[in-house]
Amino acid sequence: MLIAAILNLGIGIYTIYLVAKGFFNEQKKLDWAKGWKSLRYFTTLSNVFSAILCLVAGIIEIAGGYPGDGLMLVKYMSAVSVMVTFTTVMVFLGPIYGYKSQLSGAGMWVHLFGPLLAMAVFCFLEKTPELGWGQALLGLIPTIVYGSFYLYMVIIRTEKNGGWEDFYAFNRGGKWPISFGAMVVGTGVLCVLVTVLHNL
Repeated sequence: MLIAAILNLGIGIYTIYLVAKGFFNEQKKLDWAKGWKSLRYFTTLSNVFSAILCLVAGIIEIAGGYPGDGLMLVKYMSAVSVMVTFTTVMVFLGPIYGYKSQLSGAGMWVHLFGPLLAMAVFCFLEKTPELGWGQALLGLIPTIVYGSFYLYMVIIRTEKNGGWEDFYAFNRGGKWPISFGAMVVGTGVLCVLVTVLHNL
């Protein structure tokens, strides 16, 4: 648990540092993390979600305690969330925008190392009860909630009416139903993967 505690604290502190640095430093070319605009990106939200849970768990663990089953269930949801970020970049955004742009600077951490490390800590280093398949479905919630709001801002409200541009390219060619379905199914696969690895 000591190794898990140290890594949890490291993930939490470093992630929050990077997000805060991008948030307050407008001179940095971290378009995903500039000011309040950063909060519209799943990358930012999922990484902050993971960082907070890692920090809380790490503080409790470093003190020799156990975070509790409820907290660890939420931590599972955060691990799935950052793995959604990782997978989306590797499978979808990388080929569209180029892996160099996605993995340069802070992107290397928030898109690659941070998510993989968060999943590894939860799956292999933290001794928690096995997850049931009903609990595993909770990992779908962040993707469904964010995806629904993204579609509202992009498709219904639209950019010209104060909504968002389609920065994730999920509506290219008007194919948002396929994109949304793929994200939900893909997240479901990640839920299964993280649950199976955790329960081994």
